[in-house]
Amino acid sequence: MMNEKPSQQQSLQQSSQEKETSQHQQRNEQQQQQQLPSKLIYFDIGGVLASDVHNIFLENLLLNKISTQDYDLIFDAANNAWASFELGTITEKEFWKLTIEHGKMLNWVDLILQQTTPVNNKPDLSNKNKNTNKEINKEENIIKVQDEIELKDKLSDHLAQELRKCEKIKLHIPTIQMANKLKQNYNFTNIGILSNHCKEWSHHLFTEKNDGILSKTFTNQSLVNWSWKAKTAKPHLPFYEYLFKRLNKFVNPNIEPKDICFVDDKEENLVTARNLGWTTIQYNNEHQRTMITTKQLEEKLVKFLNVGLKRIIK
Repeated sequence: MMNEKPSQQQSLQQSSQEKETSQHQQRNEQQQQQQLPSKLIYFDIGGVLASDVHNIFLENLLLNKISTQDYDLIFDAANNAWASFELGTITEKEFWKLTIEHGKMLNWVDLILQQTTPVNNKPDLSNKNKNTNKEINKEENIIKVQDEIELKDKLSDHLAQELRKCEKIKLHIPTIQMANKLKQNYNFTNIGILSNHCKEWSHHLFTEKNDGILSKTFTNQSLVNWSWKAKTAKPHLPFYEYLFKRLNKFVNPNIEPKDICFVDDKEENLVTARNLGWTTIQYNNEHQRTMITTKQLEEKLVKFLNVGLKRIIK
């Protein structure tokens, strides 16, 4: 039996339904497009939302307690190790071992323990061969090397634990509160992070410090960018390109560079962003007497939300 051809009325009904469906889809697409963020604000961590980490820790631990030459040796060793740590190519333990070795920190074990632990609660960081005779035989030398390896291992763990207890390492609560104020007063949730940071310390600052206030403020993970994940860091261009690709993929494929504002404490990091057409603001939470205050930062960000056309907000 042959299939009957649809009547003219049925064809008209089908055409009308298809037209309504198409119009409905267009309306949904228009609504979704309107909901896409048109402006975004990114904050740095160190110097903006928080203090620096290892530099502050080492200053608090050893600065003015050992000679300038010895301290500079440790400081340089830490910063050299940081270059790999911030890219996620070494772990925190490896970072401390490199700093201990190249900074000759085993010379200061007793002083470190005095600064970090109560007298009755010191960990066993003794170096069994600390006072061995210069004329040691091969077997004694092997034992000494093994002791030093064990000592570096224990000291690495100790420093990692003490860093998290250091009261000098702080989140800058007024700046975070200001970011929350933007969200509440302007219904603006498109705030993110662009930070050179390692995996372990970024997790500590973002999810643990002050009951996780940063993670509760910066809730859109698509707008949170860490150098250890990107395997590149500011001020190098690939990190900014990494952020922009994530924006296009996860947030808004039509975002324009002029609609991105970046707040950082270092001018060299802002130059790259500025060359890309981003709006930039230099701000350091620890130098508000010589730079802009948190209140002035808020005013500049409000201006960006209202205008957002100038590359550098005066």
